[in-house]
Amino acid sequence: MEAVAFDNKIIQGHRLYCKCGKTLDTASKKDYPNDNYFDTSIQCLDMDDYETQTCRGQLTETVDAVIGIKTHTQNRFSRQRLLLVELRMNYKNPCNLSQSELENKVRHTRELLGTETPIETTSWFIFKNGIIEQVKSWFINKSRAGGAIRNFIPLSTDMFSNYVKSEHDFPYKPITDLNALKNGLQSYIGSKDLQGFYDKTDWWKKKAFEYKNRQNNSEEFCCIMDVVKEAWTTFRSFLHGQQLSDDDEFYIEIIGENLC
Repeated sequence: MEAVAFDNKIIQGHRLYCKCGKTLDTASKKDYPNDNYFDTSIQCLDMDDYETQTCRGQLTETVDAVIGIKTHTQNRFSRQRLLLVELRMNYKNPCNLSQSELENKVRHTRELLGTETPIETTSWFIFKNGIIEQVKSWFINKSRAGGAIRNFIPLSTDMFSNYVKSEHDFPYKPITDLNALKNGLQSYIGSKDLQGFYDKTDWWKKKAFEYKNRQNNSEEFCCIMDVVKEAWTTFRSFLHGQQLSDDDEFYIEIIGENLC
């Protein structure tokens, strides 16, 4: 999943903003007054507040908040849209989750938002860090039977912070020294050390997946893998037409499979 920038302008320009515009931090503190889960500069539509103000009769549940987001590609922002966010940080396990309740919340929120502003296809459900793996399994199992839940994404609070950033955080600035990585791999090419190249690319692939899977940093993963794949393309070209041993042919095949 790619990181996006939050977009307050799309929230401020929405027709509901005058009735329920807040910050996501303020909206979350209604239920979590002692916790600081979100960037205080992210603005939102407090949908529960709006439903309470405008309902004529029995309340219909909504998701907690709607924020604005935009995508950064090719050094520019695009695809400004709304994103539905449901806060479930008080859950200790997924046992009390209800698929129909979640789907009804999303459906009614979309009805209230109308169609004049684009809405992200997926809706995000935020839980505490400690239970996110259990919750992911619950969502996966429920989505197999079909329904709107297939477009629901469970995230931990840390994952949310990693995926929703300020526009000033773009373009992404790699943690890894990519020039040093490139030069290091180039040294194996220059010395025709296929075994060393295989060992080092395997190490960097594991490092890249550690960023992606353990730290929810897909950008760092892509930066590392792009350099590794480029080096492999160069090495393959360098080896083209050369007579190789069976062991070298084996390593070439393994490296190619590992980088797919």
